[in-house]
Amino acid sequence: MTINLTLAVQAINFLIAYIMIKKLFLQPAVVQIQEDDAKIKQAQDLIEEKKRDVALEKERIEQQLHAFKEKFLENEPEVARALDVTVTIVPGMPPLPKIEKQKINDVARNTAEKLVDGVAHVN
Repeated sequence: MTINLTLAVQAINFLIAYIMIKKLFLQPAVVQIQEDDAKIKQAQDLIEEKKRDVALEKERIEQQLHAFKEKFLENEPEVARALDVTVTIVPGMPPLPKIEKQKINDVARNTAEKLVDGVAHVN
């Protein structure tokens, strides 16, 4: 069995072409793809970390806001506790009529809720 010299030269030529294509063209492309994948993975990890940070910060702010609302609504303003409020602006002017306690409480509660809503939108 004889091997044709042309067949041997073609086999060597094929091996040389295969090695050149693999080393010169495919390997740099594979390396670039791997680098891009690593950068994408790193960016995704950073995004996830930032999302967790934002969620924790949001939860902390909501807890502070809830605590503020409770404390503010617990501490009823002093004016709401007073039954007799007399205001004299000009000497000789008759005193203002007495205000019912329920109306004072309603005004104080509404004012407190408005303040809480206003503070909730300030960041």
